[in-house]
Amino acid sequence: MNKLYFKLFYRSLIVALVLSAISFFTLIKIAEESFEGFRSEHMLFLAQTIEAENAGMKLEDVRLDHRPPRERARARRRNGFRPPPNRGPLPRRSSLWLVSEEGRIFSANNRRQPIVAWNEIKLPKETHVLKTVTPFFSFAPRMYVMKLETSPTSYLISQELISPFSGHLIWIQGGMTFATVAFALFLALSLTVYYLRRKSLEARDILSKLERGDLKARFPIQRFDEFGNLMLDFNRMASEIERLVNNLNTTEASRSHLLQELGHDLRTPLTSLNTAFETLKTHDRNLKPEDRTELYSMITSDINYFRDLLEKLTIIASIDVPQYKASTEKINLTPLLKEEIKTRRAKESSKVHWLLDEASEGDKYILGDTHLIVRLIKNGFDNASRFASSEVRIGVSELKGMIRLTIADDGKGLSDEAIAGFAQRRERRSHKEDGKHFSLGLGSVIMKAITSVHGGSVEIQNRVVDGKVAGANLVIELPRA
Repeated sequence: MNKLYFKLFYRSLIVALVLSAISFFTLIKIAEESFEGFRSEHMLFLAQTIEAENAGMKLEDVRLDHRPPRERARARRRNGFRPPPNRGPLPRRSSLWLVSEEGRIFSANNRRQPIVAWNEIKLPKETHVLKTVTPFFSFAPRMYVMKLETSPTSYLISQELISPFSGHLIWIQGGMTFATVAFALFLALSLTVYYLRRKSLEARDILSKLERGDLKARFPIQRFDEFGNLMLDFNRMASEIERLVNNLNTTEASRSHLLQELGHDLRTPLTSLNTAFETLKTHDRNLKPEDRTELYSMITSDINYFRDLLEKLTIIASIDVPQYKASTEKINLTPLLKEEIKTRRAKESSKVHWLLDEASEGDKYILGDTHLIVRLIKNGFDNASRFASSEVRIGVSELKGMIRLTIADDGKGLSDEAIAGFAQRRERRSHKEDGKHFSLGLGSVIMKAITSVHGGSVEIQNRVVDGKVAGANLVIELPRA
């Protein structure tokens, strides 16, 4: 942090120096432009004085500054001239030249030569008009030329040796500007670094708590500026991490508990298979045909049980939070439902009629794992097919940001015990009415797990028409994409 602070401070000083230099030279240029009017009046006063002196003497005899100030002032007053009003500081020292039209110097107040060659100066054509000559090097003093009404024609040239705005005052002003900018940057930088350092320590403390397992550690929000919004985003991220970890823990705990129960359930069919196999191996010749048929039926039933169990175990192993899986995608429920209904109609056309409500047409998108959503639909249809008498009706609607899937059968309905035990693991296997298939009691459990990891819910209830139970409604809600 200290190294970063000094690096930022040095850069800030450079920025302050650049800004101060720009401000300093801009101030000089503005000051020079503001005195253009005064300079024009001063040059006009000198020009009229020279013209008055030229009435009694030659231009070669005119002396620009050799006479005492009082004598020159009296001479000007005698000729009816008054000095221009004092509108600012006079130049400390100016070079003056009285030059002929050909460039010959009649008189001067110093031995210097003009910095611009005579043939390079564009002379003014009208008298008493001030023309400014800017040298190629823009920081060099400017030259000012005025045509005089004398005989012969002459020009008055003025050049300031030292700018009136480059004295001690302007340098003090430049130094103060630099000091002010540097101090302002230093103060702002110090406050920013102090605030960031404090927030950095606070962030480290929050992260340390998160590392130690305290998933409820959050930034205290005291202000709603850029930093407040950043801390709010961090808290939102921490809440999402906490929710994800809790979901993972819950899912893993449920899966572990379920696998333990299924592990215990494996003992009974394994024992049954082993007994049947040993009986056939030892007493095959002594068994009656009906006893042998019963043994084969038991073995077939146990094999089907194992196959169903392996399928359920595979599904349980794949259940995870879909937002953080590579298989997560935007899923349109309507085509999946139509495809599954088409499959069911082909298999169960003689028993159950599968209908999709017309209001359910149209795209209904959710975000999730396609494999899990398909399994959710299949389990819901299996549940309805098990209890339906002749018809299963499917409806899809949108409600408050959720997609609601309703699967309604026209069966006898469910008992209060069955409704209360929905989505809970049953301890023993049950036969369907045909006596050939087993129910492991995992269908509703898997549906509950799939909807939970997708941020939704599932429930079942009896459908009542005219005070009588007319079947069951399975309602599945999932967040809309």
